[in-house]
Amino acid sequence: FIRCARARARAPLLLGDMAGAGKTPEEEAYERKQEYKAYLHKHGVIEALNNATVALFEESPFPENPLAYIARRISPDYVALEEKCRDLEGVVASLKHSHGRK
Repeated sequence: FIRCARARARAPLLLGDMAGAGKTPEEEAYERKQEYKAYLHKHGVIEALNNATVALFEESPFPENPLAYIARRISPDYVALEEKCRDLEGVVASLKHSHGRK
């Protein structure tokens, strides 16, 4: 009886070891999702998106282009590039005007 009780006590451990070797596709997908979420949190992506969407919600009226608004809130580089693009469009327009083109 004692031997049988010990064998039964160890059986779940042995079966557990074997069961852990092959994960179901759902378990693998869940693990991958958790790793991805940890990666996003580690690099501040979740916080930046949350801050941008909260700021968007607080705008009144809502901006015409919410995606551009969020991009401007997340990346200062986006704002600088957008301003440079507007400046260059102005230069192109003035050059066309000075050369008689439309």
